Amino acid sequence: MSVGSAAALVAGTTVGAGVLALPAATRGAGFVASSGVLVASWAFMAVAALLVAETSVGVVCATGRVDLGFLATVRSLCGPRVGSVAGATYAFIHYALLVAYAAQGGALLAGA
Repeated sequence: MSVGSAAALVAGTTVGAGVLALPAATRGAGFVASSGVLVASWAFMAVAALLVAETSVGVVCATGRVDLGFLATVRSLCGPRVGSVAGATYAFIHYALLVAYAAQGGALLAGA
């Protein structure tokens, strides 16, 4: 995967999860409070992404395989039991997103 492809993947999943609606959802708290929370959240996510990237590079260097996904990285570092928990968590999160998108899409479609 190229750097451009990885950046497009991250940007697409970030915007797809409803990030554009966060300023409107937090405007009731005020500009300073909502901006502070959004900037702090962004900083946390940026640090977490850099840690995941560093871990992935470390596992690729240790194993010599460049085609490892996130769950394979978790399994190789934390063992198969934690890898199973991470896989179940991924499945739950994606199922919850699918339900949320279907519900909101249905409401928008019904309104049209």
